[in-house]
Amino acid sequence: MTFKLLENGVEKEYELLFTFMSPETGKNYVVYTDNVEDENGNLGRFTGICDPNSAELNVLPIESPLEQAIVDSALDDIRRQLEAAMEGML
Repeated sequence: MTFKLLENGVEKEYELLFTFMSPETGKNYVVYTDNVEDENGNLGRFTGICDPNSAELNVLPIESPLEQAIVDSALDDIRRQLEAAMEGML
């Protein structure tokens, strides 16, 4: 799914990677990309807070270090699961 956000007066398009709800905070988080690679070939990834019941995907910034740590931990878990699945395919 793609969506657009207005940044500094410019509309940018992003691709939704996944959303999840944290039982610790009761908030929903979104991870998304602009599909632009950095100098190391890694895709840019962004995170935010979202309302899954909203008709439009409105993304708010994560301002708490605890909340960012929760999102980073979820990303690490997904990376480990993907690596384990890939090892199982070899």
